[in-house]
Amino acid sequence: FAAMFALFWRTRVWFRVWSAALALVAVVVFDWLLIPRYGALGAAYASVLAHVVYWIPYLAAVRMAEGSMRLGWVPTRAFGVAVAIAALLYATAGFHLMIMLPIYAAACAFGALAAMSAADRRTIMSQLGARFAR
Repeated sequence: FAAMFALFWRTRVWFRVWSAALALVAVVVFDWLLIPRYGALGAAYASVLAHVVYWIPYLAAVRMAEGSMRLGWVPTRAFGVAVAIAALLYATAGFHLMIMLPIYAAACAFGALAAMSAADRRTIMSQLGARFAR
């Protein structure tokens, strides 16, 4: 089993493809089970459960390959960013969604950068700088 994870981990794209295929099957099954009983709320439950099905094998592979599931995030910062984004969503719930989407996207992007360690953030920023300097 560990050898299979190691093989998939070397080709991360294929590992993500198989995880996504598994999640697709899971969402269809969960939709089939939950929508008749819970309606639209069942579809939301199915979506969340399918994401869990997608992320569990991926994070297990990350843990086996790198020894950590943090993906470079600092847990206290990530929690603070999550609280800040939740507060932003709550505070702007009355605004039109199409107006707020660019703001939400920017908040998520900057929040992801803020939740990383400084070394990871410098690496990403230098790679972005090199890409746009061409």
